[in-house]
Amino acid sequence: MSRSPLILCIKPQACPQQPFLILQQDGVLVRGHEVIPGARRTLEFLSGDNPFAAHFPFILLTNGGGDLEATKCKKLSDLLEFPIDESRLIQSHTVLKPLANRYWDKNVLVLGGKRDTGRRIAESYGFRNVFIPMDFFAWNPSIWPLGAEFVNDDDLALTKKCNFDHTPIAAIFVLHDPRPSWFLEIQVLTDVLRNQYCSDQPAPELVFTNPDLVWRGHFHRVRLGQGAFRDAFQAVYRSLEGGEYPYKQYGKPTKETYDYAKSMLAGLVKSSHGQPEDTQYYMIGDNPESDIAGANGAGWNSILVDTGVYDRAKGPPTHAPTYFAPDVQAAIRLAFDQEVLQTQ
Repeated sequence: MSRSPLILCIKPQACPQQPFLILQQDGVLVRGHEVIPGARRTLEFLSGDNPFAAHFPFILLTNGGGDLEATKCKKLSDLLEFPIDESRLIQSHTVLKPLANRYWDKNVLVLGGKRDTGRRIAESYGFRNVFIPMDFFAWNPSIWPLGAEFVNDDDLALTKKCNFDHTPIAAIFVLHDPRPSWFLEIQVLTDVLRNQYCSDQPAPELVFTNPDLVWRGHFHRVRLGQGAFRDAFQAVYRSLEGGEYPYKQYGKPTKETYDYAKSMLAGLVKSSHGQPEDTQYYMIGDNPESDIAGANGAGWNSILVDTGVYDRAKGPPTHAPTYFAPDVQAAIRLAFDQEVLQTQ
């Protein structure tokens, strides 16, 4: 396999100050189950295979999720043929880890992920009493009258027995695109928020982790994301109650997610001198609404690539990036060129 150089105009003796790189996963490095050309070479370059023999701090920041971090890293490592460590990955729901200190002894409901993966993700963060919508169906199948057509014994074998008439839910976390059916998820979600099971529970906190309405996978057109589920749920709730249910949003482009990314990058810096005050951050993304908007809001440099959601043929992006680039290799080249110019 041939490898093209990433940086053509930087001499080895002109090593730039270390920029901090934040790479979107889908649409920048991979598209569905396909690796975007140049992705692995980019990661190799940042990890020391460069004219400077230097390791540059970088993380992968995605609004995707639905897997344990260890599982997602294994999948990405196998796909990219490059080792991805958990210390470099932020999924949409990774930022929920600190919330476990608040809810560790409370009952929480999680939505999203295959089968009981959402429960296992939350438990890995430190939440102890975690329920999924299928637990409610197992408790009372009449909650979802059509459920018998979609639910099998294997699904029920993963459920947790509970009497939800006497089990108040303190918080609800939407970790990923709900499945197997939005019908079940929206039904249980609206029931819990409207106190249809446990009548004396206080209003639960509702948290979504990915605002993306659409995302780009293997299909040649964008697909609906968690943001679409949020809008669908709120439309139903609004019809029932006359207004939307208040919620907290995480994921790009929220400040909390970018603050979390900045903290993780700082933790990767091994130098005893710490992080330079004038360190430059470069967010490389494909979605103007999330990647670029969030980076601009954080005061970072933003680079919009053409390999994902954004389509130049449809006009200028809703959020203007600092720079445009055709792909991730060109984006990295651009970032390093800028750092060299700053040092000259």
